[in-house]
Amino acid sequence: MRYEQTHRPREAEFKRQCGVKRHTFAKMLEELQTASAGKIKSGRPSRLSLADQLLMTLSYWREYRTLFHLGNDYGVSEGDMLVKAKRFALPARNQRFVGTDEALQAVLSDASENPRERPQKKQCHWYSGKRKRHTWKSQLVMDCASGRILMTATSTGRCHDRRLCRDSKLRLPTAVYRVADSGYQGLQHEHSRTLLPYKATLQHPLEPEQRAINREHAQLRIRIEHLIRRLKVFWILARPYRNRRRRFGLRLNLIAGLYNFELAQPRLLQEV
Repeated sequence: MRYEQTHRPREAEFKRQCGVKRHTFAKMLEELQTASAGKIKSGRPSRLSLADQLLMTLSYWREYRTLFHLGNDYGVSEGDMLVKAKRFALPARNQRFVGTDEALQAVLSDASENPRERPQKKQCHWYSGKRKRHTWKSQLVMDCASGRILMTATSTGRCHDRRLCRDSKLRLPTAVYRVADSGYQGLQHEHSRTLLPYKATLQHPLEPEQRAINREHAQLRIRIEHLIRRLKVFWILARPYRNRRRRFGLRLNLIAGLYNFELAQPRLLQEV
């Protein structure tokens, strides 16, 4: 599919094809045109226009085919492209804890594992005992009120969720609640307003009140599980990752930035 053919499908079909809405695609193309306007390029001109390059990149993220097959469809050699724009970036360090309408009150934290190909060296660092395969581990921090992603962090599959949280060096304000699962045991000693589910033992089963609290906790934390599912619509995060390791965190941030941008679109349209 080329850019001229994208005007035919309906909005729902366009998002199924590219993973983003048509309005988001137009804003991404605008950022690319602005960035490339002042550049002086030498050599032969590209076979693809900026719109086709962007469409190719989104198709690669969405379907995650090999670059060989993607290059054959678009008539170009094997290569990789990334969208770099501040409009689709995650909040800066000094803006993470500033809500859209009011001060940040609570955040949701969870880690997900993304499969990867077997590495040639240091395989034990990438092997996940939980998934029984080599994986990437990615952590997401989400604003409970607005639903936007505040930050991401990545590590090897062997890294524990609690350790990844510590290595990310995220320092929440003391007044902010942090909701997490049982994989973050011990976090309550560093952040007093950490909400974790109760754990039962053979000698001490859960009381009815504790079961009710765990049920409410799960109903609140399911939102970040749905968020992870939305990000994995792009199969580059769901299928075994086979690209450069240094680019995984960048691609995760870009896809998270696209999610934040589309999340803010209803509010922007209402204001206009």
